[in-house]
Amino acid sequence: MLNSERRLGPDIIRAIAIILVPTLHTFGYVPTLSNDLLSVKWSMYMALHYLALICVPLFITLTGALNRKKTLSFKYYTGILKVLVPYLFISVVTIVAMYVHTGEFSGIISSVRKILNFSANGYAWYVEMYIGLYLLIPFLNVMYNALGSRKNKLLLLITLIFTTALPYFVKSFAGISLSFDFIPDWWENFYPITYYFLGAYLSEYPPKIKKRYVLCILAASLLVPFAVNYHYTAKYGEHAWFIMNNYGCFSVLAATTCVWILFYEIKKAPKPISAIVKEISVCSFEMYLCSYIVDGCIYAYSNQIGSIAASLKIPMYFSMLFLVLLLSYITARITRLATVPISKGLVSIILKTHRNRTDATHKIADNEGQDTKIE
Repeated sequence: MLNSERRLGPDIIRAIAIILVPTLHTFGYVPTLSNDLLSVKWSMYMALHYLALICVPLFITLTGALNRKKTLSFKYYTGILKVLVPYLFISVVTIVAMYVHTGEFSGIISSVRKILNFSANGYAWYVEMYIGLYLLIPFLNVMYNALGSRKNKLLLLITLIFTTALPYFVKSFAGISLSFDFIPDWWENFYPITYYFLGAYLSEYPPKIKKRYVLCILAASLLVPFAVNYHYTAKYGEHAWFIMNNYGCFSVLAATTCVWILFYEIKKAPKPISAIVKEISVCSFEMYLCSYIVDGCIYAYSNQIGSIAASLKIPMYFSMLFLVLLLSYITARITRLATVPISKGLVSIILKTHRNRTDATHKIADNEGQDTKIE
């Protein structure tokens, strides 16, 4: 999934995205947003939650930027093995880890079924989505490039934003008694395509906007959902999970675009920082899947020893988050020791076999052509 010639900007974005993944998942394990409502600490957690929502959009947008020139070919489709091999490996490890942790095992057939339907690992929905997106990329590129002009590509992007990002955003204002349910919302779950084309467009036509304006837009994209949620919580006495809590929401798209503009074009950084960023970026996909195992173990253990209440405190919260990231990286790095050689070997064998068959077919065709001439 990564280019051989690495660029710092995309690596930074990928590193930010993978750091925000466990940050977002933490809110599902620790009741940070259900306690101390309207307090300063609660407000900080809610703002962090809305920022963390850009993790998946950043990954998909980066996919659009790095793959917009891909074309339909046999070699292209072998690239999916770089995703499938680590997924299969980590899924097996997940099943084994859950057996060791809980003692539950549903049998080999059931385990195979879980791997195939992407339920063996709780975070594998992204893999399921990505496989479909990967298969579509050559065709999406044909459509995108056939538009020709910048104006036409921008119109495509605006249309997708209107159909996938705006509906959920405006419906969220029902939390403050404002109803905007007149925008068609059937295409809301089409947001991966929107982010793919967003990445393609931003990489082809980098926005020339001053950083201070970008920061202001980023702040506004976080402040709007924060304000609506704060109003709802003050009125009804509970946190509103339904308010702009969706990867495809317009506020999330705006924040994703801002972070992209801030970091994508960065080309230099101190060597230690560049090395750390690159290392995290290289392991990001495996870290994503491995974090499911780490999350399950750490937060289950915390619950057993009664330290969930302590984890609500800011120092403990970030300590647990750092531990999840560290252990996810270690398990991901170990995983890559096995999966990278396997995926590379499989790709090499498949391409070699395909090349040999193609050469054999051409020879047969040439021989038939010569026989025809002789006759």
